[in-house]
Amino acid sequence: MKHPKKFLSSLAAVALVVIPATRANADVLTLTLNNSFSFSGAFGLAFDGTNLHVSTSSGLITEINPNTGVATGNTTTNPRGWSALAWDGTQLVGAQGNQVTYFDKTTGANQRSVTIPFSAGLVDGLDIGPSGEIWWSRDVGPVDRFSATGTLIQAGIPIPPGAGFSGVEYINDIALGEILVVVNDAFSPRRLSVAKLDGTLLAEASFANSRYEDLAFDGTYLYAADFVGGRIDKYGVKVGDVIIGGGGGGVPDNGSTLGFLGVACVLMAGFSRRKTVDAAV
Repeated sequence: MKHPKKFLSSLAAVALVVIPATRANADVLTLTLNNSFSFSGAFGLAFDGTNLHVSTSSGLITEINPNTGVATGNTTTNPRGWSALAWDGTQLVGAQGNQVTYFDKTTGANQRSVTIPFSAGLVDGLDIGPSGEIWWSRDVGPVDRFSATGTLIQAGIPIPPGAGFSGVEYINDIALGEILVVVNDAFSPRRLSVAKLDGTLLAEASFANSRYEDLAFDGTYLYAADFVGGRIDKYGVKVGDVIIGGGGGGVPDNGSTLGFLGVACVLMAGFSRRKTVDAAV
């Protein structure tokens, strides 16, 4: 097994890309490239709260440090083979055919599968929401939503301008609310779109010809797997004046808002205690 190489050259200065939306009713999407890691055949991505998990077409999953891109030495195999990845809070998740399978991130054991009413040869976008709901996109296909037990909730979410998608991330942002961040791969170059759960477009931008597939979010940064380019790019994402994630970090995809609210509660409790002490004095 070849470990991923460190970024080709040090990124001391971040690259800032500001791109006006291509639709009049959408906001400006700003992408800040924070880092880039060389990883041959990067396809599926999942963030577990500490590390990033990367899969290739062989189904091998490699755990890497999200700050350096260096492999930790832990690997496992996706029981669903070539597919996108997700993290449900305790396990990794893969999908193929009509099966979504949950498994241990280190051993691949403790497997359980959910059967959904659609079937796909290749799933290149996958995420798990806070209630266990399943978001997926078939290769150059629609974004669909299922319950934790596999019941269809939304089919073909109408994210403009339509066509087909790959990577999809559900994010419950403290400022924007529940949103989807998706890669539209029916265009060249591919586009990144940010939309509400009903498909209403908030912002979109064209990538610089990077063939991104699956996505992952760590509470601050969005990771995109460039399958053909052999790399993983790490972005800060801003919609209008709103930075997705709000500057917090280290929170798994399906718990971003809960993490931020937890920090807020601690700060409020500390402030309340200080007021009480000051009043006593």
